[in-house]
Amino acid sequence: MPVINEGATVLLTGATGFIATQVVGVLLSRGFRVRGTVRTTEKGEYVKSLFKQAGDRFEYVIVEDLQKDDGFNDAVRGVDGILHVASPLYRTAPTGVWENIIEPAKRGTTSVLYAALRHNPNVKRIVITSSYQAVANYSLDPGTMAKEYALKMGKDLDPVGAYAASKAMAEEVAWEFMKTEKPSFDIVAILPPLVCGPILQPGTSPNTLNTSNFELWQLLTGNKEDASAFVRNNPTMPIVDVRDVALAHVEALLHPNAGNRRIAVTHSVHRYQELLDVIHDVPQLADQFPNASWGEPGTSNYDSLWYDMDATLSKEILGIEYRDWKETIIDATKSMIERGKEQGWKMHP
Repeated sequence: MPVINEGATVLLTGATGFIATQVVGVLLSRGFRVRGTVRTTEKGEYVKSLFKQAGDRFEYVIVEDLQKDDGFNDAVRGVDGILHVASPLYRTAPTGVWENIIEPAKRGTTSVLYAALRHNPNVKRIVITSSYQAVANYSLDPGTMAKEYALKMGKDLDPVGAYAASKAMAEEVAWEFMKTEKPSFDIVAILPPLVCGPILQPGTSPNTLNTSNFELWQLLTGNKEDASAFVRNNPTMPIVDVRDVALAHVEALLHPNAGNRRIAVTHSVHRYQELLDVIHDVPQLADQFPNASWGEPGTSNYDSLWYDMDATLSKEILGIEYRDWKETIIDATKSMIERGKEQGWKMHP
């Protein structure tokens, strides 16, 4: 028996995000009703129009502040499962990273958990979007390295390090909540690495892209500072398709033996040079970027393997069959070109 049944109502936080908009599509295609949290009516209407074929099976509620203790109290009522995907991005807070990135991630997580505990006894499972950066040494010990680095750097912590720490510390408070409160529901943490793929979320500028797609866009349009050095020195990193991440979230909501587990989702490891090579070898895509920083095509090596991930649980428990990584990069590029033409993005500096 699945944890929740088809037709149940699922709460999805941050419904306009890169991963979350794909999750909405998977949930609706599987027959669920979706209640998404958004910050503004405009964003809610955008998602509603994106999935207008679902009719009233998608609704949205306004949650302006993730950090408010009672911010999700009304949103959780009447749902059977929760997907907590909302989290601040590091590019949005170049200064004040503790108060603008780390604390909102932690408090947003506890706000959702306590809302479910206190206001909906019928919630059966909560799935939390974590990150490979929450297990930087891949010991599967929550918070190792990213949290320690953040505490060491203090006020001098950079935005990238803050994002890593925010994912580690948000997940840490979730597991601590489970120990101290012992709720009737269980939780699952999904840990994706670099997430690429097609765009559904709203956005009128490249700055609204998720981090992984944004890096590609910067390289393709010639807007990346020190691009040659970045491509040459960037270590091998695991990647995954956003559509596979979305599917993993939904499957994690359903499978009983996924409960109280941390599940990594990834296809394979690659360098940015390889990602660029895939685009470079498709003329109809490459021709769109006359100022691209292509690096040195065909020169990728794995001497600087940084991180790897074990996706066994995602395959064995969730049944995920990953897309070919080249399809991911091609579809991401096509989607960025389409959005760029719609919104008038500059294809060169």
